[in-house]
Amino acid sequence: MNIEQLLSRLKQINIYVEEERKQQDGTVALILRGKLPLFPSGGRERWYVLVLEPNQTLVDRSEIEGILRHFWHGSTPFFDDEIDHTGHNVDLIPPE
Repeated sequence: MNIEQLLSRLKQINIYVEEERKQQDGTVALILRGKLPLFPSGGRERWYVLVLEPNQTLVDRSEIEGILRHFWHGSTPFFDDEIDHTGHNVDLIPPE
């Protein structure tokens, strides 16, 4: 998934870029911030650092899944192959 698409989708589930830190070697660290669910965690904030290499435009699915699990969104339909054209979770659609 490209970085712009990833950040847009994360924003839809209330995970935001808190800060962007550029290193001398061209590496960029995006500090993501979000809140855990109110129950059972009390809605406390969490951070995740996504490191991007120079000229990197895509983020691997396994990295994205790690971000989702970190913010307790591991079961949230997020990828195109998990969501049908109507926005529903593909796993929940009964077979015809």
